[in-house]
Amino acid sequence: ILLTYFFLLCNEEKDNSLKHPVGIVFLTFETLNNAKEVFDSFSRSVLQCSYEPPMSSISALLKPKQWEVSFATTPEDIYWENLNVSRRFLTLKYIVSSRSNDVVIE
Repeated sequence: ILLTYFFLLCNEEKDNSLKHPVGIVFLTFETLNNAKEVFDSFSRSVLQCSYEPPMSSISALLKPKQWEVSFATTPEDIYWENLNVSRRFLTLKYIVSSRSNDVVIE
């Protein structure tokens, strides 16, 4: 019964996530060298005038030129509930919360 409950809960979360995509993908590689190879192939230099990421037959659909590739922190250090919150809002939230610590009540 508990397994059925978790299965239904997972399906519900999957359905919700498909309705509200976040636009973030986490990939795991077998080795750090494999991850670095992908990272390097999507790295852009300030000196590059044009940038061409690796292409595939579905590049037109995936639009790899728009991807921002970076190394992620460990899963334990990710605030998963914040993934669908815009970076601008998180910055504003950080500023407001850090400024609220400066308030002195006399």
